[in-house]
Amino acid sequence: MFCLEPLILAGYLFMARPGRLNGSELNGASVEVQSCERGLGASFKAVQSGVYSGAVQYGYQIPVGDFTLTILPKFGLGYVDVIVYEQTSKANFYLENQFLLGYDKYYVGTSFSHMSNGGLGDRNGALDMISVSAGFKF
Repeated sequence: MFCLEPLILAGYLFMARPGRLNGSELNGASVEVQSCERGLGASFKAVQSGVYSGAVQYGYQIPVGDFTLTILPKFGLGYVDVIVYEQTSKANFYLENQFLLGYDKYYVGTSFSHMSNGGLGDRNGALDMISVSAGFKF
């Protein structure tokens, strides 16, 4: 069942550079809104540099004393509104794995995301991104 316990995270996104890929600089402040941190939900992220994503997520939550560790795999669509050499189109597939550490209603987290055309274009350049964030749920 789709859950609704909104979570807002603010942070910073860094470009990861495996090998010769990811020559573009899209680092910047980010904001993310999630429908919830556990169970089936949705996530929307915007980065100051022009990277946007919308995804379906499923949160697995593990209690650790007074804290919770949440693992959130996500799949959806990404959009880049600037010219990026690595990508052949502005709209792409989007994958992310996020880890959140929560205490009460406060959270800190990190995530690794990948955006590419999935081999549907002439080139299959990719953007690999790492982000750190902090936030709270309502």
